[in-house]
Amino acid sequence: MKNFFTKFKLHTIKSIEKEIIEDQKRLNKIEYILREEYSEPDAFILEHEMIEIKKYDKILNLKRQHKLDRRNGWASRFIWSVLAPIIVAVLVSLLINILIKN
Repeated sequence: MKNFFTKFKLHTIKSIEKEIIEDQKRLNKIEYILREEYSEPDAFILEHEMIEIKKYDKILNLKRQHKLDRRNGWASRFIWSVLAPIIVAVLVSLLINILIKN
């Protein structure tokens, strides 16, 4: 699976969530086929494929959660809670100062 992530560059949350939705569609299709067209050899293959998809889905969910946790980490909170307001305040005061002088 590691090669899969580097090959297809699943680095954004949006791409990971899209892949999770695709997996859910595949699982639903396999479950439908198992219910409608149940035969012994096909059922074994489809159940094995379902297990593989569920494993991959679990890996994708973990990767997605890791990305979300990084987004909510201390560095991003510091930037948006402390640095961004300071920068905005300085820029607004400079802009007002320039407008008043003209």
